[in-house]
Amino acid sequence: MKNLMENKILQKSLLWGILLASAAIIVAALFYSTNFRFFSTLSDSLLTKYINSLASDEWKELYFSSSTKDATLKGYSDFTAAFNKCDNWLLGTGLVGVVSFAVMCIFGNKYRKKYYLSNLIVGVALPAMMAIFTVITIILNINVWNLFADNKHTLEFMKENFDVTDEYPLTLVYCKAAFVIQLVALVVFVLNIVYAVLKYISSKTNSEAELADEEIASVEEVTE
Repeated sequence: MKNLMENKILQKSLLWGILLASAAIIVAALFYSTNFRFFSTLSDSLLTKYINSLASDEWKELYFSSSTKDATLKGYSDFTAAFNKCDNWLLGTGLVGVVSFAVMCIFGNKYRKKYYLSNLIVGVALPAMMAIFTVITIILNINVWNLFADNKHTLEFMKENFDVTDEYPLTLVYCKAAFVIQLVALVVFVLNIVYAVLKYISSKTNSEAELADEEIASVEEVTE
């Protein structure tokens, strides 16, 4: 355990992992930023106007009749709200992660052989905060999946009429990719918490052992 805790490569790799995981989360936010953004700016009244002017009577009768219009609008509004909320949380989490990495470097968590209480605090608190934020984004991402399925007909219509370049496929690929990034990032943050605790305990144990050796040496010198 002592050799493991004093392994500089492991120490630096775990901390650099925070930066890489945070950067990956920002990339995941970009997945969301390139899809449905225009649709999300439409108010309920504008959405109604566009659908009434562009959709066929058959489509409106099936998916947007007067009896279901309010439900459709509410469902679509819920989807775009969830979509934008997840995107914003992902971006915020990634940026906070980059700042956390910088703070931990300032405190010497990347190179310090001996961990002090300050190293323990930032080494646990910041990755723990990142882990919590990541769990929140996972929950928000899953919510987007569920709402996507419920509003697929409306989304298909919006894509057909507004995504003229067909640049972004109407799938959950970006959500799934973000989910993988979130899970990997969560593991990285948890590993940093575990390492900080073990490193501090190891440092404290070594300090106590060194102090005991010094006391024994002092006693022997006096005896001689």
